[in-house]
Amino acid sequence: MYHENKGADKVYNEASKLQTRMKSIESEIILLENNIGFFAKSKNADKLIVDFQKKIALSKQEIETIKEQLKVIHSVKEK
Repeated sequence: MYHENKGADKVYNEASKLQTRMKSIESEIILLENNIGFFAKSKNADKLIVDFQKKIALSKQEIETIKEQLKVIHSVKEK
């Protein structure tokens, strides 16, 4: 019985870490998108804008990966 709770705690902790990481990434995306707006007003900002867009795309991919990991964790928790 004790071991089952310990395993469930690990699963819960991992899910919690993933959710925290996802929220952090979402905040980063908002900040990057906001900053793009400032760069759009300056000259020669094209390279920065492209770099930020790449970072945003990678961050969105990471969020999708985290969502898939959370689906797996939730399916395990339901069993």
